[in-house]
Amino acid sequence: MTKNPEFNDKNLWDEIFNTIVDVMPEQLFPLFKEVYGKEYPKGAPVVRLNTVSSTYLEDTNTPPSSRRSDIAVLVNGTDYYHLECQMNNDEDMVIRMIMYDIHFAVQHLTSMDEKGGGFMMHFPRSAVIYPEKNQKLPEKLRCRIIFQDGSEHIYQIPTVRIQSYSMREICDKHLLIFIPYVLLLYDCAWLTLRDLAVTNQGSIIGETYEAPRKKPGCGISFSKNDPDIFPQKPYSPV
Repeated sequence: MTKNPEFNDKNLWDEIFNTIVDVMPEQLFPLFKEVYGKEYPKGAPVVRLNTVSSTYLEDTNTPPSSRRSDIAVLVNGTDYYHLECQMNNDEDMVIRMIMYDIHFAVQHLTSMDEKGGGFMMHFPRSAVIYPEKNQKLPEKLRCRIIFQDGSEHIYQIPTVRIQSYSMREICDKHLLIFIPYVLLLYDCAWLTLRDLAVTNQGSIIGETYEAPRKKPGCGISFSKNDPDIFPQKPYSPV
């Protein structure tokens, strides 16, 4: 018998994010606009990329294994993105992001440098998404890298703190990919999703959206007709 995932199970929220990207990849476009100011036309292709890398060279004394990052996509045939969904404020996250991005660059964005000779490596546009509220989360993850010749570079990537957005901001900016994570604001022993669906055009269909607390009678309810909660016009990429 398959065990049902718990509400606070990290894998559950990772799978929700992955499923949205699989089924409705255009929901990433408002996120890319919010984080990087990059806009894409409606129908721009989104291709999921391989996210598995080997860990063998990190410790040759251990059995061969692999590491899987969360989301890697190619948009419009030109722009590469890497997104990680992180539940906890892990101080080592920036180190893992460097490892992910180096593998990503080697696999997808390394080419001959015709001007300077040798090779040229591009890193993807990366970001870490934090669904849970945590006041200690930084706006950017930073790591100072010192190379063998003494030169330095600051590796930094933006963080997206979902719980810092109000429902009004989420709707105004069409960040519908954030909506499932609003439930993390509430200490839920159970939840009800009644007749709710989000289409790939960003419109919302359904009567109510309920996320009760553990205590009886402390639930909340959002109506689809409330202009302060849900936009009246569906999102359409430019």
